[in-house]
Amino acid sequence: NAARITPAASRGTVLIADKMAAVCAVLARIIVRCGFTPLIVAGGVEVLHVVRSAPADLCCAFLGVSQVHIDGITLAVILAQLAPSLPVVLMSGYPAWMLANRLQQVPRAYFLEKPFALAGVCALLTEIVPLRERAWGEATPT
Repeated sequence: NAARITPAASRGTVLIADKMAAVCAVLARIIVRCGFTPLIVAGGVEVLHVVRSAPADLCCAFLGVSQVHIDGITLAVILAQLAPSLPVVLMSGYPAWMLANRLQQVPRAYFLEKPFALAGVCALLTEIVPLRERAWGEATPT
């Protein structure tokens, strides 16, 4: 079941999927504070459903690297094919250098190490959302 919390004036919808409900809840609150609408889904299958049905509604996706059925990196590779202009932020409690080989498989991906803070998430959204807006409608990522 998808959960959506809408701030007063949303700058766009951010898809969130992580196996830990607490991570999703904290990230959703941060995303609202940054002025975006979070859309929390339970896992990879739901992520694919949302992206296939309404890719234009999303400004980016935050995916936990560890997922129940489809790991976040594999999911990000699939999303790069389904919605090439959709920026993906992969999240993990492990540092990026430990995942470097796998992260290279994902075009247009960003990395956010857990735990994360309001300022870091807002800065990342400020950086990547304009990229999505410029790339929307293009066949391949810029």
